Amino acid sequence: APAFHLTLQGIGVFPAAERKPRVLWLGLSPTLPLLMLEREIDRAFAGDTPDNNQEFSPHLTLARLGGRPDESLTQFLARHADYRGAEFEVSCFSIYKSTLHARGAAHELLSTYPLAGIYRGH
Repeated sequence: APAFHLTLQGIGVFPAAERKPRVLWLGLSPTLPLLMLEREIDRAFAGDTPDNNQEFSPHLTLARLGGRPDESLTQFLARHADYRGAEFEVSCFSIYKSTLHARGAAHELLSTYPLAGIYRGH
């Protein structure tokens, strides 16, 4: 796949509908090249992962949350709801294995793949 550009955009929590969110995230613009890359990665791992029917939600995890949040989280999310960062180039991607433990997640880098050239489409 060609290299492409992304923009940080929006902020939120997972799961959004519950009173005890577990993850604070910063959104990524869902550009066509990113969606195409995600589809190819899903295709490559089809049958190997139980979550391959999960909706793709491009994001960067900022923090893992514990317990019931107080009003400061709601205020923080409201203050930064329209956040938009600078555009940046994505020239490679990495596959990680995440294992959840009582003390948090452990992430193991499995492989990194370079992308070629720059995607110029819209």
